[in-house]
Amino acid sequence: MKINKNHQQKKTIIRILGILSLTVGIILTIISITDIISPPSTSFFMEQEKSRAGLGFIGLPLIFIGSALTFSGYMGEVARYQAQEMAPVKKDVFNYMADGTKEGIKTITKSIFEGLNGESLCPQCHTKNDADAKFCDNCGKKIITTKECPYCNVKNDSDARYCDNCGERI
Repeated sequence: MKINKNHQQKKTIIRILGILSLTVGIILTIISITDIISPPSTSFFMEQEKSRAGLGFIGLPLIFIGSALTFSGYMGEVARYQAQEMAPVKKDVFNYMADGTKEGIKTITKSIFEGLNGESLCPQCHTKNDADAKFCDNCGKKIITTKECPYCNVKNDSDARYCDNCGERI
């Protein structure tokens, strides 16, 4: 796979910014948490010191931004790894499904082939007859290949219940 040099540089910058942002965010959040957890100082000189608990408000968004950038920077590698891991499973599932549906596919294929060859079934005894047969070879019943709609006079399949043209019940 050919990757544009400019694209590779942008991806590297996103990765570095992501890891830096994530690291700074984690450090600021740890400082904030330790300041909140630690006991207050009793020294006169420490009373003037400001609380660092507010650093968590900077650290947590930096963790989020760093995580998003890092994920974006490594997204292609993760996707390729997942595809390599899933491909054998997908292949096994496909083969299992193909084995399970083989007989159904053969039946459908046979039906299509018979339809293309122009064979028709007798409506009475379901015997196969030639496409141009007017009467059944087995029982002698008349073979109707089409029905005419009484409303619009369009020919429909013999087993149609509704007209293909006007939608009325035949």
